[in-house]
Amino acid sequence: MRNELFGSSPKGSSSNGMRQRSKNKDDSTEDYEVILKHHEDMQGKIAEEMLSMAHTLKHNSLMASRIIKEDNKVYKYVREYASRGEMTKSSKIKKPKSSVTVKVSR
Repeated sequence: MRNELFGSSPKGSSSNGMRQRSKNKDDSTEDYEVILKHHEDMQGKIAEEMLSMAHTLKHNSLMASRIIKEDNKVYKYVREYASRGEMTKSSKIKKPKSSVTVKVSR
């Protein structure tokens, strides 16, 4: 039908009327290089974020460990104090001094 209306198919068209893209090897190579560069940049950013999260996780784990150790000291002290029968409603417990200090760094 196209041939009947226009006479011949346009340059770059196939027999079914669809246009065919011309493939220039230089353009496709540049496209791949741009895509690869973009992916490398994204991987670099992800790696930096993972390092930051690992540092934060390590810091939080160390702080949690210190807090748990301090709580265990207090629990042991209270348990020993109570087992000696020295606890009454009016007695005040002096807990050991805390050695946990919170240091936030970025």
